Amino acid sequence: ENKKEGFSKLRRKMLVGSIYYNQIDINSLKEDVIEVYRSEVLEGVANKQRDKMAVLAYDCYGGNKAFACDFYKSRDLLLELMELWPEKNGQWANTLGYIYYYGRCNDGIPEYDKAFKCFSLGDAYGYYESTYKLADMYLKGRGVIQDERAAYYLIYHNYDENLNKFLERKDNVLADLALRVGSMTYKGQGVEKNRYNAYWYYLVAEYAIKERMKVNRFFGNKKVYDIIQKGLEKCRSHLKLKNGTVLYNNYPMGIESALMDNHIVKVTVKEKDDVYTFETTRLKSDKRIIVASVENSYVEFLDKTIDYCDNITFIHIMDRSNSFICDEYRFDFTNNLINFYLFDSIVAVIEFEYFTFYLNDDGKDDRNMT
Repeated sequence: ENKKEGFSKLRRKMLVGSIYYNQIDINSLKEDVIEVYRSEVLEGVANKQRDKMAVLAYDCYGGNKAFACDFYKSRDLLLELMELWPEKNGQWANTLGYIYYYGRCNDGIPEYDKAFKCFSLGDAYGYYESTYKLADMYLKGRGVIQDERAAYYLIYHNYDENLNKFLERKDNVLADLALRVGSMTYKGQGVEKNRYNAYWYYLVAEYAIKERMKVNRFFGNKKVYDIIQKGLEKCRSHLKLKNGTVLYNNYPMGIESALMDNHIVKVTVKEKDDVYTFETTRLKSDKRIIVASVENSYVEFLDKTIDYCDNITFIHIMDRSNSFICDEYRFDFTNNLINFYLFDSIVAVIEFEYFTFYLNDDGKDDRNMT
């Protein structure tokens, strides 16, 4: 069956792809498996198989038990792949950028001009790491004329894009981007210095890194977390903050947060012992709801929000059900009412004194509001 050392020809052929695409740690494998892996990779590279060339390029970039670290070989393979596999030039350029930026093939002396070209290409292909380093180069004037505003715009655009992905649970780099935007806003690099705004970005970064650490134990996450904490502490030393856990508002904070960015929401109303709860979810949207109170060091990304009210004197839902759908609300100050609308038609009316919103709410709707 054309077997060698217990490996059939088919198994040998599939081994490299199975290890690479399942992100199996080469160093954890037995030596006989590593030998077969090494043999198959080298044979593939000799035959100009692009996938095997990519595997060897990245193995040599960091080094493992199969292949020693060799940045020269990694660089040469990546440059060759840019001609043989141009559809992935963003990936190759991103990695080459790091090789040049840190002078891996130049005795530790950075090759910023080459790095700038590679990171620019990586950025054009949407590689977050390239955008991050490109911003660094503009910020510090490495390989390009220093331009702090260009650096800020590069980072902020990426932050905004990944914030939307984070809301849909499709992102794991928001923490790094929010941290950088927060740092630049705090220092006034490329944007007006504003410690309150910086604090907001640090709070977003903190929330994002905590969420990432729940599913990823990568050691670098703790380092990012510690840097975020330092940023938060710096901001706190300059700001007058509160330490509240309950907010009393003249508007429904949860509903307003859910309506942000032109969303349509469903509000379900419940009543128990004269305490009303307004549970709000977004319709036809997978995006979580951002609820924030920066002065109380609070930011959260929720699937639903709950507002409470124990002082309602009048409530009417037009279709006489226990819920309504709306896309905005307006105050009627003359009559002390809040009107909820859907496509400019009133769907609900409430007369009240104030709403209550609990930070870090546990979702219970039977709170004692007194």
